[in-house]
Amino acid sequence: IIPYLTLSNVTLSSNRATNYGGGGMYNDRSSATLSNVTLSNNTATSNGGAMYNDNSSPTISQSKFIGNTAADVGGAMFNNVNSSVKVSNSSITGNKANWGGAVFKEGGGTDTFLNCTIAGNYASNDGGGINTKTAGSITNLSNTIVYGNTNGSQASDIRNDGGAATINVNYSSYGVVTGTIAGGNNKANTDPKFTDAASGDYTLKTVSPAIGAGNNSLYTNNGGNLTADKDLAGSPRLTGSNVDMGAYEDQTIVLQPNATGIVYVSQNGAGSFNGSSWANAAPELADALLAAKTNTAIKQ
Repeated sequence: IIPYLTLSNVTLSSNRATNYGGGGMYNDRSSATLSNVTLSNNTATSNGGAMYNDNSSPTISQSKFIGNTAADVGGAMFNNVNSSVKVSNSSITGNKANWGGAVFKEGGGTDTFLNCTIAGNYASNDGGGINTKTAGSITNLSNTIVYGNTNGSQASDIRNDGGAATINVNYSSYGVVTGTIAGGNNKANTDPKFTDAASGDYTLKTVSPAIGAGNNSLYTNNGGNLTADKDLAGSPRLTGSNVDMGAYEDQTIVLQPNATGIVYVSQNGAGSFNGSSWANAAPELADALLAAKTNTAIKQ
């Protein structure tokens, strides 16, 4: 047991667990920290293809769970026995299991997924994306996309197994839900318009309804810093007025004049580069002049 393990900028790939599970990583009474970690193509003959959490509280950011497999539950992650997992600016894609293709949670604790993308996962039984069960088990999805997950040939994104668990979904985009969920301000049954999901590109097209549809307060209240944090691609987490849903922030900058119509421009720019203040100055005068041709709110 290593209670405070820290991993950064590493890949855990093609490992196999044959007993308890956790093909890539098994956390027991641990508070591990993972940043810029890729867990890919790991296998468990029981639970947690990439990660098994038992009475543990890992913090995971800017990381990828790709192509992991569990023979039973939790293709990417199995969170058990009062585990409380926090995942932010990360993706869980292309994982497989019998139940909970991406994540399976039971036994209490609170999991938080903040600005994550959970897509393209598969469960042969049910809960292609997230499967949560048992009373006292809580899953919070904030500014998160859960879409395009399947069980068999049917869509299956979020499942409250037996209805006893609590699943809170806020400012998120999701597809098919089985059982009860709570929350609001979501993009329900809405295609988030990934760039090329079939090829594993889960960035957002410029027409995506998830762009600017997240909530800044949800992000900061969960410990995020919209000025300093980066998305999964290493780009600024905030480029517009409101954060996007999902792990990837659209980097198309829309200039925003202040209340008197001024767009601020300075060499190299600053902050979110949207021109709304000196703190968020746009880097190029040419961009401001071009935007003024179509945006009548820009006066100077």
